[in-house]
Amino acid sequence: MDATAYLIIAVATATAIAFKIYIYRRIRAWVERDLIRGLASGSPERQSHLEQEYARLRAQGLSRRDAQTRLQQTAADDK
Repeated sequence: MDATAYLIIAVATATAIAFKIYIYRRIRAWVERDLIRGLASGSPERQSHLEQEYARLRAQGLSRRDAQTRLQQTAADDK
C-alpha cells in the first residue's frame, strides 16, 4: 500500500471516531432531556426548575448518575 491508501484509512477512521463521539453526546443529551420532561409531568415551570437544578448539580461536579438520582429525588419531593 502506498501513502495515499494510508491517508484514506486514517481520515476515514478519524471521521468515524468523531461521528461516534458526536452521536454518543447527542443521545446522552436526549436522554437527559427526556428524563427531565418525564419528571416535569408536562409542567413548563417544573421542567425549567428541574433543568436549572440538573445544571447546578452537574456544575458541582456530580457524576451523571448521581445527578440524575438527586434530580429524581428533587422531583419526588416537589410533588
